[in-house]
Amino acid sequence: MTISVKEKLDFESESANWLIVDRCPSCKSQEAINRGEVPLDFYYFSGKKIVIRAKHIAVWECKKCGLLYKNKVPSPEFISQLISSQSNRIWSYQYKYEDEIQLINDLFSDRSSYDLLDIGAANGDLLRHSAKFGGRRSALDVARYPGLEINSDGEFIKGLLDDSSLVWSQRQYDIVTLFDVLEHLYNPITAFSNLRNFVKEGGFVIVETGDSDRYWYKQSKISHWQYVRLFEHHIFWNYCSISLQAQKNGFEIVSYTNKRNKYVEKTSIQRKLKNLPMLGLYLTSRKAYNMLGKIMDKQGIQPINLFAKDHFRVILKKV
Repeated sequence: MTISVKEKLDFESESANWLIVDRCPSCKSQEAINRGEVPLDFYYFSGKKIVIRAKHIAVWECKKCGLLYKNKVPSPEFISQLISSQSNRIWSYQYKYEDEIQLINDLFSDRSSYDLLDIGAANGDLLRHSAKFGGRRSALDVARYPGLEINSDGEFIKGLLDDSSLVWSQRQYDIVTLFDVLEHLYNPITAFSNLRNFVKEGGFVIVETGDSDRYWYKQSKISHWQYVRLFEHHIFWNYCSISLQAQKNGFEIVSYTNKRNKYVEKTSIQRKLKNLPMLGLYLTSRKAYNMLGKIMDKQGIQPINLFAKDHFRVILKKV
């Protein structure tokens, strides 16, 4: 259950609805453990400083399914508007998806083509680089990037994965991909129901997201994990929570692997070396790190660790 409340979030003089989450979004249990408050007074989104006046944003861990979730999240309408208005900027990066496409091709090694739906397609890099292997190429996202291309047999589905009224062709796919999407969900129950509808019998779903069991190797409270600080990230998964939701919807786990974030894996040695001083300061003197954060107009939250395997990749098969 969520309760909508009006609180101020300063973003170009606009306000946002915040949703109060009083039970686990995935299994609806109200039995949970408070894992601490997120030290979040402001946030930089696409170069703009957003002052957040919503107080006491805490991370809770469901005792039943293991999902972690925030007790207060900005409304999907506000997030959709924010992302849509900045899509040209935040989705302008280039990523070739070589490893991911090789993984997909290995799943269909006995076939010359496969139908693919990329959820959270952004600028369409995955669709573009996988197009040469044949089959339908489709996308689902809150906004259509101007440069996003789908083939003539594909479709663009506008909306959120957890929208119960998505409009689409009803032609199912051999594989559905969700790279850095599951942490944005409001309603995992509806999201996984939609996933099941999207996938053919015997088809696959590939998911990548942060692993709450390996949050930066538990150097601090999980509420201080830099992945949690992103105010568009609402829920945080692990093996237990993803396997329970998958099982409910007729999926089996083919593989589960811990890894770095896909962009971090491609980070240059030079950037990783630049990351070391901040990591070292954080590990040796938390007080000095927090003081430096205030001086630099940044909150003293856990820095990004370009070496940590704090994400997971899971392959699900519809059975």
